[in-house]
Amino acid sequence: MKLQLPPRLDGSRDTIVADNRRIIVIGANGAGKTRFTERFISELDSPVFRLSALKALYRCDTPDNLPGSIDSRYVEATSQSSFIRSDNATQFERLTTLMLYDEVLNLIAHKVTNADSKPVPLP
Repeated sequence: MKLQLPPRLDGSRDTIVADNRRIIVIGANGAGKTRFTERFISELDSPVFRLSALKALYRCDTPDNLPGSIDSRYVEATSQSSFIRSDNATQFERLTTLMLYDEVLNLIAHKVTNADSKPVPLP
């Protein structure tokens, strides 16, 4: 997958080729990591989420409500389904819950779609 990075101050842009599905941004406080990822997420077409290293492992009382954040997706999912617990404290727990919920929905949809036919392998 080719990704075009946000423009530099001089207007030039670089393109990188990402062979995997994870991109990690590391930098000092105030270096622009959040602004970079917000811009980066806004330019991508595929589903993307942001995961803070500190909020992933430690309870945080101030949720990250930026678009694409785990917290915003978790709040949306808990409001739409009564099957998801709303008391997961860390972003890692929330991400795991969202991934498992998505997997269960896909499995149920596959089972319902193919209920009357011969067994079909999972995609």
